[in-house]
Amino acid sequence: IVHGFQKTMSIGEPTFVRASYEVDSQISDSTNECWVLEWADGHRQCRIRSLLSEKGYWRMVKTRKKKSKKQKFLHDVLLEEYPDADDEGPYMKIEDRIVRPSVFYVAILHTNIALQHIKSKLWLDIQPTGVITGSEKYEDSCLLDLGIKVGLSSKHKHRRYYLNTQLIKKYITQDARWVRRRQTFIFIFRGTHLIVYAAGDSKYWKLDKKFRLATSEQPAKVQLKNNGVFWDIFIDTSDDEEKPSYIQLLQGPDKIICTASQIRPEDMALSLERSKFELSLLPSAKNKDLNLSQSQVNVEEQKELFGTPIEELPPNLCGENGVPLFLDDAIAFISDHLNSEGLFRISGSADRIKELRMMLNSGLSLVEAIPEMNSREGVHITVDDISGLLKHYFRDLLYPLFPPDLVEILCQEPSDKTTVKSMCGTESVVAYRETQLNVKSVVNRKLSKIRRATLDTLCGFLYEVACNCEVNKMTPHNLALVFAPNLAHGKPAVSHAW
Repeated sequence: IVHGFQKTMSIGEPTFVRASYEVDSQISDSTNECWVLEWADGHRQCRIRSLLSEKGYWRMVKTRKKKSKKQKFLHDVLLEEYPDADDEGPYMKIEDRIVRPSVFYVAILHTNIALQHIKSKLWLDIQPTGVITGSEKYEDSCLLDLGIKVGLSSKHKHRRYYLNTQLIKKYITQDARWVRRRQTFIFIFRGTHLIVYAAGDSKYWKLDKKFRLATSEQPAKVQLKNNGVFWDIFIDTSDDEEKPSYIQLLQGPDKIICTASQIRPEDMALSLERSKFELSLLPSAKNKDLNLSQSQVNVEEQKELFGTPIEELPPNLCGENGVPLFLDDAIAFISDHLNSEGLFRISGSADRIKELRMMLNSGLSLVEAIPEMNSREGVHITVDDISGLLKHYFRDLLYPLFPPDLVEILCQEPSDKTTVKSMCGTESVVAYRETQLNVKSVVNRKLSKIRRATLDTLCGFLYEVACNCEVNKMTPHNLALVFAPNLAHGKPAVSHAW
């Protein structure tokens, strides 16, 4: 999961990298044990960097070890500081020689990974002493787990984190306002589920015979389900590997409690009683842990999707060229129903559109919100719901895609009445040549780069819609009627309709 080195809190002289995998290795005391896989050129190739330093990297070297009066060469892994960088990556100079960090191949083996040194073809092998060396043979000691270090808290006026008690029976209780070792849990991936390592207790989450959350040497299966900015947590109560049976964890006054009834994995989305756990991702990219939950991120950094100007959307809501991810998701959904008659003209369910809008504003993506809505009894999202939502998005922009001052320019009466004709689907489109050139000039010179990219994405999609107008009845003229008021709303200075 995470590894440590012997010299803590500093990177100076080269130090041997030591694996923090023993139960008493203080695995969560600080960011010392955490490393960044920094991708290099090549398929699944990476350098390994210390989280404490942007210049501290691993390097595999040959070292001499005395054994029976003979010199034996071993391959060990060092942590060194590389102060300089060029197009090929970080480097340091030793006399007249340029030395670079080692590059490793990441082998994905079911739910684990193994790292192979590219140059020597040696596998990183964890010795019984904890020191990482190079091995020609791939063995079980080369396997590494992947996990996430988190703090788990409840949403109250004053946030309080769950921790491992120090009593004889190790229960998970709530009594801390800061995240330290006893308040740290590591979520380790196991393919279809997780196991949770309680760092302060050096054991795993498991329910006792009275269905209380405690810790044990044997881990129980755990499932997470996203509930907006919060998380539902389910834990397996069965010892049957083939047929797990889950119950939901809920907040009690000072500890985690469980629902009385068991829940099948396929029914998790239908659970009526919601837990409201928050996960704080740890650590940050610098020397201190980041005790910031997802809900705080949502409040402090994220903005609501609907109504926020396109230029002000946070990066997590934008795709390539700043185009809103919602637009790509909506287009992908509607593209599967281009033969639906009356597309964009038939109104969807106002209640479903309102609920989808609220879910998207809370931080969910459209591809997450649709299955969540469809899981509810009697609810099915239709293409008319999504097409209506798309129109709502453009209509609700604080600043329309075409601001009123540009609409005034677009609506100017042309002096040259020369027309040009083009085909779109089965409809012949006739336009004044001067107006056509005027539109191109406004789009290319007046609109921002993000707005041009958004308009390009939308128009490319509407062209595909119009090409199917024989079936869906949405000709360019009909599409203009339903979209123009949403793209150029406001009060233009002239009375012309755009």
